[in-house]
Amino acid sequence: MSLISPACRDALQLWLASQSALKGAAENTLAAYRGDVTEFLSFMTLHFASPQGLGALQKITISDMRAWMAEVRNSGTGARSLARKLSAVKSFYRWLAEREGFEPSAVLMARAPKFQKKLPRPLAAEAAKAESIELSDEAKAKIETAYKAEEGVKLSKEERLAMSALESGNHSAFNNDWDTFMEKSIKPGEDDDD
Repeated sequence: MSLISPACRDALQLWLASQSALKGAAENTLAAYRGDVTEFLSFMTLHFASPQGLGALQKITISDMRAWMAEVRNSGTGARSLARKLSAVKSFYRWLAEREGFEPSAVLMARAPKFQKKLPRPLAAEAAKAESIELSDEAKAKIETAYKAEEGVKLSKEERLAMSALESGNHSAFNNDWDTFMEKSIKPGEDDDD
């Protein structure tokens, strides 16, 4: 036994066809829409204890919408997934209301749950090493020589930045001046008079 009335099933198929033809929705998107709206229509059938035809769908209230959203959340669905499901249902209802000539306000007024945006995550050590800048052998030799000679070596601005970056492991200090640094490293003997 299907939980969705034939009229609702037909309307859903027409809506999906319109999403594909008019909006160019991908197959995965259509499959997600189909699943989300089918889940909603099935819930409404169980909620009202009888299959809901198109006429009954016109009478859904905001409390019916809240009951569906609570059921979805209680099944372990996250806030983002519920927001996606609600978006699919609202889109279907907009289309259905325009086609059938009813007011879809109760469905469209339902608000998606709030969810926190994820904070950026730090890179793993391996990923950070992969992101680091590779220095030429000549640049490494020049920096190491200057680094080892603690005193008496005149260092250019770029060399000081590079030494700081080597000590801290953070190359962002000279990323902006990288071209200048490399030019100076490739042409030994040209010192910066800072």
